[in-house]
Amino acid sequence: MESGAEEHLAAEIERVEDVNVTSGEEALDETLELKNDFVFQDSVNAAVVAKYEKEWLMLRKDACEDELGELRRRALIGNLRSSRFRSVSWRLMLRLLPPCPEAWSSVLLAQREHYGRLSEVHHVTPINPLTGEDNPLSQDDSSTWHKFFCNKELQAVIRQDVVRTFPGIDFFREKSIQEKMVAILFCYARTNPDMCYRQGMHEILAPLLFVLHSDHQALMHAREHAPVMSEIIQVLDPQNLEADAYTLFCRIMSAIESSYRISNVAPSSTGHFPYETCKEVLSKRRDSKHDNELLAQLNYIHDNILVPKDPELANHLVKLDIPLTLFGIRWLRLLFGREFPLQDLLVLWDAIFAEFNGSKFELVDFIVVAMLIAIKHQLMAGDNTVCLTLLMRYPGAVDITNIIEHSLYLKEPDKYCLPATTSFQNLPVITIGGQTNLNRGPVNVKQANNTQSKAPKAPVCDPQTSNDKKGKTAKKSNSLSIKRFGKISGGRWGKQPVASDANADNSIVEGFPPNDPVLVMTELNRAVQLIKDSQVQLNHHLAILDSINISAENHIKHALEGIKEVSEKLRSFQCLVLEVEPATEAGEVKPVVQQVVPSKSKQKQVPATPSPSSDLNVNLKVFSMSEGDSTKVVGAPLEDPFNVKR
Repeated sequence: MESGAEEHLAAEIERVEDVNVTSGEEALDETLELKNDFVFQDSVNAAVVAKYEKEWLMLRKDACEDELGELRRRALIGNLRSSRFRSVSWRLMLRLLPPCPEAWSSVLLAQREHYGRLSEVHHVTPINPLTGEDNPLSQDDSSTWHKFFCNKELQAVIRQDVVRTFPGIDFFREKSIQEKMVAILFCYARTNPDMCYRQGMHEILAPLLFVLHSDHQALMHAREHAPVMSEIIQVLDPQNLEADAYTLFCRIMSAIESSYRISNVAPSSTGHFPYETCKEVLSKRRDSKHDNELLAQLNYIHDNILVPKDPELANHLVKLDIPLTLFGIRWLRLLFGREFPLQDLLVLWDAIFAEFNGSKFELVDFIVVAMLIAIKHQLMAGDNTVCLTLLMRYPGAVDITNIIEHSLYLKEPDKYCLPATTSFQNLPVITIGGQTNLNRGPVNVKQANNTQSKAPKAPVCDPQTSNDKKGKTAKKSNSLSIKRFGKISGGRWGKQPVASDANADNSIVEGFPPNDPVLVMTELNRAVQLIKDSQVQLNHHLAILDSINISAENHIKHALEGIKEVSEKLRSFQCLVLEVEPATEAGEVKPVVQQVVPSKSKQKQVPATPSPSSDLNVNLKVFSMSEGDSTKVVGAPLEDPFNVKR
């Protein structure tokens, strides 16, 4: 018995030792596997940071070259699209950073401290630190309370535009970003009182914040993998986003300030420009030696670039009475910010900043002509309405690379080659989220689909055999859509399916049926705006004629009286008031009147349901149960309170 127990004990000990050896080997394997994983992850992290720092070292090398030759070349061909240091490249091309990288940190420190001092100077507290007393109702310019209220009003004016900046991009919906935009624009307005703040400046600032934020995100992503060079952290400090954006914004505004400057008109301390009559404006223009710089720039573009390069297109716009000022003012003031999607806009700004000569953006004038020539086929095939629609809502399908290449050729034909395609005959309709205008707010695709599915399909009438208005509208809509966009065919975007005319829905124009309320209201608003513009132009011309001594001839007097009569009619014009369906209370019967369709055969007329009389009142007494055996509810409303069944 004892020998058997000893053998059993020895076997058990041997088994335990084998188990321990096996578990030890498994633990060792797991340790080695984890170690290999850590080594692999470290190598991946090191590779990510090494690639990031390599791009930084290439940028430092390009900055040392004469006139930034390599950096400007990469910006012109669109190679900065994927750059993680685009904001630094912009500062180099705009000459905000010196060519010597060793001096970047000190220069940036001075710029950031300058913005901090300006912010402190323009921040006003409503208490006078010297006397401690001040009248909140004072209108004196030296009053602290008056300055405080003026600042608040100016900030409110700026905020109205900031909250509407790029509504389709969530980045600009963040409260912190909007507050930074208001602070930057307010500081610029107070630092430059002659310019102050004007609508459109917020759309110049927005892409700058977006690019700086993107570079900061790339830095934070690299620092998650491994430590990064301290120089990069100093240059791309996320804490100085607001100050760096202000520096970039001021340099760009100095180059395009002629697009915002108004001669002989100074804004008030609240940011509002004073209202002046036509005679006051004309008298100031006669006294001023300089015309509006923006209009002079547009006239130069038309006379010296567009007419020599494409006289056919220039004559077509003149025949349609479409001057460059109708759309060119917005193009130049916003640096084409509303004409292209944001990513394409940044590529365009790369090229514009690359051609910066120290005082102005030389490439801008030629970009305007290149954009017009790019949609020449659509403009030549359209009437006044179609052309204005194209120019005010520029097609987003135009390739931005061709625009840049063509503008460079127009500027320096001996240095650059003419691109293979300068005018696009067929432009596909590009939509993102159900919208064609990519810089506008998002569209609820489900709601739009449900609306289109529920909307009744408009009847298609033959325009040759019917004079019905719907048939004419359908014909006009079809021709408008074909003239504007053409058929989708092969090209730069590859082979696209071409819709046959037989299957095309002629009753749809840009996603709207002809009788859609949204389309009708849009056309009404356009008509109202056109009438208002016509009235302003008539008053302007009338003021000019009144200021000139004209001999008393009958036909001249008749012409002046006719202008005055038309102006008075337009002044008294009011927009149509749309009928609003009246609301009904709970339980009220809505009167339904059934219209009788006239026909040869007599039809029985259905009387309208009588509306409830005004003397009938619903008893709204609180319900209560009477005491006793009865279960009758006292105070309950009648089953038929309006006596409809009587």
